[in-house]
Amino acid sequence: MKYNKGRAGPVSMNAMEILSVLHCGSGTSAYAKGDATLKKANGEFKNVTYMVQGGNYEFHRERLVVGQNIRVPVRWTGASSVTIVDGKALDKFRAEQDESREAA
Repeated sequence: MKYNKGRAGPVSMNAMEILSVLHCGSGTSAYAKGDATLKKANGEFKNVTYMVQGGNYEFHRERLVVGQNIRVPVRWTGASSVTIVDGKALDKFRAEQDESREAA
């Protein structure tokens, strides 16, 4: 898939092993970023950079520890970068995919 400005990347549920984490900011503007090894749906592993912010950061903050294995929904924002999102984004993406398949 090509990543175009103004067009959201695909969302999927993936397992990630946290390799590094940097917690930034405080309050409502807090976020975290770092590196992880992500297990793709086809079983392959890929090194990625990740970011999580806002309410998603608050939800996952305690689990963002080096060496931790987590399973989270992610939006692909580039060839090797992802943003951790919430389950609603995953559900919306799946519904849009189903609608486009039905229309075809």
